[in-house]
Amino acid sequence: MFLYLENNQLTGAIPDGIGSLKIVTFVDFEMNKLTGQIPPSFGNLSMLSALGLDRNAFEGRIPSTLGNCKYLQHLYLGGNRLTGSYPPNFLPLIVPYLKLALKKIS
Repeated sequence: MFLYLENNQLTGAIPDGIGSLKIVTFVDFEMNKLTGQIPPSFGNLSMLSALGLDRNAFEGRIPSTLGNCKYLQHLYLGGNRLTGSYPPNFLPLIVPYLKLALKKIS
């Protein structure tokens, strides 16, 4: 199942309930005006293969729970205000398409 909401002028935070959509494989919220932190509940989407969150206004760290998404092949997080470092539990993941920009690396 696809959740494709790119470029819809969406505002505010993504509800944490996003993690209850267990059969979603593709999530695209690119080019909106979403704020807050990336919900850790994305890590509950065990079948997720693509996550597009770039060009929004997300802040904070990348949730380490995304490392639970064993099928993740496309991860787009650039164009936000993310800080910190790449979560260590991502190292076992093979993400062929990774677009990531962190403002402050610690």
